[in-house]
Amino acid sequence: MADGPPIVWVHGGSVEDSSMMVADLEPFFDRVRALYGRAYLGVRPVRPPADVADLHARVAASLRGLADDARRARDALRGGDAAALKAALADLRAEGLRLQALAAQLRARGY
Repeated sequence: MADGPPIVWVHGGSVEDSSMMVADLEPFFDRVRALYGRAYLGVRPVRPPADVADLHARVAASLRGLADDARRARDALRGGDAAALKAALADLRAEGLRLQALAAQLRARGY
C-alpha cells in the first residue's frame, strides 16, 4: 500500500470498467466508514446551542448515514455486486451533499 492519503479517481466508465481497481477500493471504504463513524460518535454527545440544535441532529444523522453508506459500498465490493455498489456510491454522494448543505446552514447561523 502506498504512503499518504488515498486518491480516488472518478471517471465516466462503469464499475465493471474499473474492475482492476475494485480490490484497491475495499480498504478505502473501510477507512471512510471508520472516519465517519468516529465523527458521528464525536458529534452525537455534544449539547449544541439551542439555535443550531436542529442542525446538530441532522449533522449527526448525516455522519451516521455516510458511515453506513461506506459500509454498504465495501460490502458490495466484497460481494462483487455492481448494482449495490452503484447504489451505495450514489447514496454516499447524496449524503455528502446534504452534509455540505448543513455546513453552509451552520455558517449562515454564525457557526
